[in-house]
Amino acid sequence: GSEEAEPEDMDPYDLADPVDILSQLNKACSSFQSMLTDKSWKIRKEALDHLVPLAEGTMKIQPSNDFGGVVSPLCKIISKDANIVVVQLAVRSLGGIAKGLRKGYSSHAKETVIACLSKYKEKKATVIALLSNCIDAAVDTVPFSAVSEQVIESLADKNPAVRQETANFCVRLFQRSKANNLPKTVMKALCPALKALLDDTVGSVRDAGAAALGTATKVVGEKFMTEYINDLDNIKKGKVMDVFEKAEVKFPYGAAGPAKKTAKPAAKPAPKEKPPAKKESPKKEPAKKAGGGAKKPAKKGWDKNRNPQKSS
Repeated sequence: GSEEAEPEDMDPYDLADPVDILSQLNKACSSFQSMLTDKSWKIRKEALDHLVPLAEGTMKIQPSNDFGGVVSPLCKIISKDANIVVVQLAVRSLGGIAKGLRKGYSSHAKETVIACLSKYKEKKATVIALLSNCIDAAVDTVPFSAVSEQVIESLADKNPAVRQETANFCVRLFQRSKANNLPKTVMKALCPALKALLDDTVGSVRDAGAAALGTATKVVGEKFMTEYINDLDNIKKGKVMDVFEKAEVKFPYGAAGPAKKTAKPAAKPAPKEKPPAKKESPKKEPAKKAGGGAKKPAKKGWDKNRNPQKSS
């Protein structure tokens, strides 16, 4: 069934006690809200310096209706703040809160996704990594359909870095998603937007588009994706199918559990060894095939067992 995700590995989150980080924040920094909107970046940074360790250091956060008053200003900082140090602290805070609240963060997921996608225009690799960590945590709290519209819009953004990182986000999402979290209605809207990237003027964006389409194919299956891949020219189709063949996903299409199909061919040679073990007493049988040695009887026995039709 679907409950094959290592039942013996208990999720530490389930065992953790929820912590009320908002009351702790209020004790440590009673003027947190006003400091967040202060004109001085140092004051804004000081406020976030109180929140980051609570957000990142708490495995399970106590849900509260008051998180809206924290998440919204943080999203605004990510979208609008000119100071990159403050932005990074805000992104880290949101990522920690999303991971700590899980489903309790779902009402803030869309707002977080919009803020992070818009900030993908930032070129610093450290910022990109933090944004990716944050957006992944936020999206995992809702069905993908809740934010797919924003993702599709972002794939057509005028900034190539935003297009590229949004496609990379799709790759990560596909790598950890089951097919039923990627409903056909959503994929029918998303795939044309990814396919359009294959004609992008920027090479890295084209590569990201191919990576996303190839990884999606691994999860939802070739039959569904034919519509988006078949009419590509040979070079583009080759790039997509190359990713498809190499992609490592958690839930590959058609596999009940972890893909163990590659282990099966090893069973084919086994019958060659077994007959000698079982036929210790009737050793005369191989002797009838004069001059064949041990090789031919082993092959013929294997052929007949595996493919009886071939003997006709």
